[in-house]
Amino acid sequence: MGWGMNNFFFFTIGAFFISITVMLATYSRKLLNGRTNKLAFLAQIVVFAAVVCKIIYTFLLSLTPSFISNMFINFFVYVYLISYYSIIPTTLLFCCSYIGIWHLYTHKTFFRFFVILTYVFVTAYVLVNPYFHHLFYIENTGNYLQLYFCPGEVVLIYSTAFSMLVTLFLFIIYGKYCSEDRNILGVVLYFVNLTIFLFDYYCTDGQIAIFLFSMTTYMVSATAQRPELLIDPVVKTASANSFFIEAKKSFLVKHHTDMIFIKIINYKNLELYLGQNNYDHFLEEVANRLTQFSKQYKLDAQTFYLGRSSFVLPSEGVSSHQLKMVLDEMKNWFHSTIFIDGFDVIADAMICIVRCPEDISNLEYLNYFSKNIHHIMPHTGSVMWLKDFTESNEFRIKNDLDIILERAIDNNFFEVHYQPIYGIKEDRYVSVEALVRLNDPVYGYIPPALFLKLAETTGDILKIGDFVLSKVINFISSEDFARLNLDYVEINLSDSQCSEKTLVDIILARLKKKNISPDKIRLEITESAMDTNPEQVEKNIKALHDAGVVLALDDYGIGYSNIKKAIALPLDVVKLDKVFVDELNDDRMQLVIKDTIFMLKQLNKTIFVEGIENVKAVEFFRNLTYENKPACEYIQGYYYSKPLPERELISFLRNSLI
Repeated sequence: MGWGMNNFFFFTIGAFFISITVMLATYSRKLLNGRTNKLAFLAQIVVFAAVVCKIIYTFLLSLTPSFISNMFINFFVYVYLISYYSIIPTTLLFCCSYIGIWHLYTHKTFFRFFVILTYVFVTAYVLVNPYFHHLFYIENTGNYLQLYFCPGEVVLIYSTAFSMLVTLFLFIIYGKYCSEDRNILGVVLYFVNLTIFLFDYYCTDGQIAIFLFSMTTYMVSATAQRPELLIDPVVKTASANSFFIEAKKSFLVKHHTDMIFIKIINYKNLELYLGQNNYDHFLEEVANRLTQFSKQYKLDAQTFYLGRSSFVLPSEGVSSHQLKMVLDEMKNWFHSTIFIDGFDVIADAMICIVRCPEDISNLEYLNYFSKNIHHIMPHTGSVMWLKDFTESNEFRIKNDLDIILERAIDNNFFEVHYQPIYGIKEDRYVSVEALVRLNDPVYGYIPPALFLKLAETTGDILKIGDFVLSKVINFISSEDFARLNLDYVEINLSDSQCSEKTLVDIILARLKKKNISPDKIRLEITESAMDTNPEQVEKNIKALHDAGVVLALDDYGIGYSNIKKAIALPLDVVKLDKVFVDELNDDRMQLVIKDTIFMLKQLNKTIFVEGIENVKAVEFFRNLTYENKPACEYIQGYYYSKPLPERELISFLRNSLI
């Protein structure tokens, strides 16, 4: 049948505008990272190439033969045929990646051979046409050129049919392992391609079919490629949501993946040093560099940002040699000085390799691990493998933590230790901070950061808080406390306690029962407590303050929300986070620390500094003055004493009084 401009040509023009719009949208939305996105973009390019070549050779056929050579037209027809009959295989490859069975291409020789053969056969079959004219020929009638397609084109159609049958077989066998939403899109795309194939078979003009192909790329762009779900808005790389979508597919089909987790440990210090905007630029630089490493060492791994200064690169089928090289390169880069907007940055990064499903076999624990890697794994400064750590005592503790906590609640394995607080103006120990400890009969002392976070989740934190309050009140009412010349005891309130409606009544009733003045306790709350139940927390804080209890804001940083809470609530004391002390070696950070303290003093706040571990920190905060008075009233840390059990504390303080 001859080919030229006909009543269906407007379908080709429509396909052109749809294709170029979809490609520009993909580029502008930065959806070019990751294998699935790249395959989607490849399908868009193939469709666009077929559309453009179709328009060009159709236009050339309408010109006078003397203006154009057959060879020039042949070129565009060849490219059109190769592109056109590559659309369905490319779209099906995208489907395999999207629904999670791409490992068939990397691990199944037959599937890989079939994919390669499809493209090679189409290309070779088209390119031999000049010798056999089994696909098309161009006839010069003297006044115009006429393009005729030959029966040999049916071979390409049957090749496409075979491609679709093999893909259907793969969907039937492996589709049951994939997530439901992705399976649905895969099936829809398959039947769309089947419809297009039937158009192609019964209407060899191909213009309606190519329009449908362009609509398919639009459908993929609108449904599968949604940047608000796939791209992190701050770091501009793949998001945590898209990572867990991909991880879910990996677990469903049960194929091996090496996941490289990177956690910036000193992110609080860096935020303090750089400011939020510059720190965001730093995270972008980290993401870009990790992506470069992946490309350089051919990991075929997309960079995902998980939030909280954490990244992950999942890699499939990479050799141990490749993995070692890229890990060494990453470690060396993080150990070097990074320059961000005029700042010299040294990132303290934890790098850990998790082999799935060998090390972690379910999505729930992978999610937990990704958020708590810095608590679960020791920070050694070297690249760590989870498999080397799983046999350690620390890892067993973390895995058995729910059992340990339940055992401690049932058998009262908790203890209260006290850490002395030094008063700069008084030049003596003026108080102590009560800190809960868990002494398990099997594992010994369990780090509070582990069990308190779990207790907050399970609700057991209320029982633990009640235990600490009872112990502290008994200590304050004892004769030992009276002889130690202490002014008060500090107690940390959990977020759950702060939002309890009965909190004020319980505390005041306990104090009244032992005839203890409310100013003998000082309650510490964290900023996060205000996020649980703001109205109730504010009500509790004001009621306790009115009753004579002094309240302190714990873990104070320099963020706007910290300042707002310090001003809005009756919090008499502000306890500076340890990040301030850790940055004293930087002269510029000393200026930031001084400005922060002076600002708080203007708000009539009492300043408490924790984390004092050396003479330099002691001298800095002791000598800092505001209006000819000590700027910091209280300091605390291991320089003075670690937390001590009650009997050891009494002995320590008695010796300090001598």
